[in-house]
Amino acid sequence: MVAFWLVVAVAGLVAEGLSQKFIAIWFAIGALAALLTALFDMHPGTQFLVFFAATGLLYVSTREMVKEHLAIKAQNTADAKEMPGTTCQVVETVDNVAGTGAIEYGGRTWEARAECTVRFESGTQVRVARLAKGVAFVEEPPPEEPAEELEGLEEPEEFEDGESIPEPEAEEGAVFELSGDV
Repeated sequence: MVAFWLVVAVAGLVAEGLSQKFIAIWFAIGALAALLTALFDMHPGTQFLVFFAATGLLYVSTREMVKEHLAIKAQNTADAKEMPGTTCQVVETVDNVAGTGAIEYGGRTWEARAECTVRFESGTQVRVARLAKGVAFVEEPPPEEPAEELEGLEEPEEFEDGESIPEPEAEEGAVFELSGDV
């Protein structure tokens, strides 16, 4: 039975490693507990009892913690997808030489590094250029462009009935000749 429990434990660990959703880890740990009973040459019924008891106790005692962890992970994934291109505030000076820096985004503090060699002081606004392995790479935000005011343009003249002066129309195939010195 030792080999059986070892196979169950390894299969549970492999399944957990592939899913990373805390589904099979409890079975793997329960199998390790049953493996200990098998090493002491206990009855197979006792081994199965220990397996189910350990698995059940672990599941019940950690269920809420796992739910919170998975909810936070899902929220962080959603935030991370929306982050590039947004403007955030630096909460810890971003300095690539010192290896420091953090920004605030979505109510959470994210580790940050400068996309270039610029140092960003705490309190400044930066734009997230990209996100790699949970680290936000930031750059200076594009300057806000002032609204252009067009000077010297006047409203088109209107006739008394409210219509604008019509644009001159050329007849199809008309040829215009220039006269005088050009």
